[in-house]
Amino acid sequence: MTKFPSDAKNSTGGGGDAAARADAVRQHVLAYAALRWAIVPCRGKKAGKGWDRATVEAADTVAGKWSVWAADRNVAIVAGKSQLAIVDIDGDEGERELQRVLNGTSLPDTPTARTGRGRHLYFADARGDLAPRVGKGDATGLDLRAGASYVVAPPSVHENGATYIWETAPWDVAPPPLPEPLRRHFTATSTTTAAHTSELVIGEGSRRDTLFKLAASLRHKGLIEPEILAAISAVNEQRCRPPLDVAELEHLARDVGDRYEAGEELGHEPGEPLRLEVLTARELCELPDPPATDQLLGPLVVRSQRVVLGAHTGEGKSTKCLQIIRAVLTGEPFLDWQGTGTPRALFIDAEQGLRSIKRRLREARLADSDLLDFVRVPDGLALDQNPRHVDAVSELLEHGNYGIVALDPLYKLHAGDSNEERAATDLMRTLDAWRERHQFALLLPTHCRKPMVGSTAFTIHDLFGSTAYLRGAEVVLGLQRKSDGYARLHFLKDRDGDLPIGTTVGLLFDREHGYRIDPSDGEPKKKDVALAMLESDPAVTDEELIDATGVTQRTVQRYRREFEEHLGTPLEEPAQ
Repeated sequence: MTKFPSDAKNSTGGGGDAAARADAVRQHVLAYAALRWAIVPCRGKKAGKGWDRATVEAADTVAGKWSVWAADRNVAIVAGKSQLAIVDIDGDEGERELQRVLNGTSLPDTPTARTGRGRHLYFADARGDLAPRVGKGDATGLDLRAGASYVVAPPSVHENGATYIWETAPWDVAPPPLPEPLRRHFTATSTTTAAHTSELVIGEGSRRDTLFKLAASLRHKGLIEPEILAAISAVNEQRCRPPLDVAELEHLARDVGDRYEAGEELGHEPGEPLRLEVLTARELCELPDPPATDQLLGPLVVRSQRVVLGAHTGEGKSTKCLQIIRAVLTGEPFLDWQGTGTPRALFIDAEQGLRSIKRRLREARLADSDLLDFVRVPDGLALDQNPRHVDAVSELLEHGNYGIVALDPLYKLHAGDSNEERAATDLMRTLDAWRERHQFALLLPTHCRKPMVGSTAFTIHDLFGSTAYLRGAEVVLGLQRKSDGYARLHFLKDRDGDLPIGTTVGLLFDREHGYRIDPSDGEPKKKDVALAMLESDPAVTDEELIDATGVTQRTVQRYRREFEEHLGTPLEEPAQ
């Protein structure tokens, strides 16, 4: 039997206890599932791409998904899939327009939610013949969300801090049909937005800019991409000479959707001068710090930050990344840091063959994981040139709810020259926009300029490609293989200053355990001890060297030869 929220009108959803909010979200989504409503997660008012493909799901499926999403997502209800028509009343202007349309007709009892700026009235649309109508006529405060549209629902939190609450809950009152005055109002064709636009022709040279401004203003009013596309398509058909093609309109609507959140204050009208927000130093320092939970693996891996890991071919970049991902997903330790058990991860591999990938997944003990999504694109990606590639990755990120994303290797993510500054900068802008928008940690394994030989100093300048790859990175690491089963991890950059920059740590490696800190790291090395003794007393005996280092006589002889090469002259035969 479904347990409906006991006090829907006052269920917590905003500030205060995060656990109480998550519990309220879980209660509500299970109640919506029992009502056979299609629900999707959203950040603020923005649902991810593919929300229009949402379906009514069983309670256990909903419970599983929202066990992850409840902590930090709002709840949205897809109108058409839920057989609903939802009247969106925005403030006093919307209330006045509602009374004008009703013209004395009383509203029936219907589920009613209090929003951040007004009300949502839920009506039934069993026939499914209604379409969304937003910004209709001269009044912009009364809209209809039906068909391919959605509304944010209780117990979500509005951008102004208010919590969406039920004044009349849908488990107390079933949604009635849309009253006839409202149906006539929203289905009338003579007063659509397109018909109320000026009849002036929009000629070549100003079509895209004009439609972009219109799209941005509609986005500011809370419209979503399909609604924006429908609106600008109508204006394009009626006023643009010649009209833009459909592909350009789709790209324009998608561009506005990517740039701005639904209902976001734009800060300036497109095409007008930018107004910058100025804070004093005191005001800036009074802003809340990012939550400590942003750390996924101590200061090494943090949400919305970029981590670049450089190493030569075959020296363990991919293996180390998979170990990091395992620690983050499972909550296990890695090196000196503890993972947090982040829900999901994505690994896009643009280089390795299937056999190599399977071996590395088994070595990282991830072969049976359903928390890691893996994408193989052995021909690489052109995120700097190909919009289809950008859209494909963007869609993955919209749906995945990933806490950590690895793109391996960096040089195969674009088609341009890795050393060309502009191409590298544009690529990083795309990647950085994604990580900021979706709040995932970004791992970027990259190659080095040349093979690392012996104990040659390893610096940040050894990493291959443009410096644009490193400038915006919060953390830069170098992995240097010294011998079979032994490597050194170099801490090359940490913008927050929490890592030991300029130092290295010795790592042991085997296929069963992966990388782990060398417990003897920091102790004097046997070879260093022997060479120091030889430098102090070239006549030191083999027995004394063996006693001090614990190595064999054969190894002692090798140390002597290396010391001779260093001096350039042979040593005298030591006394035995």
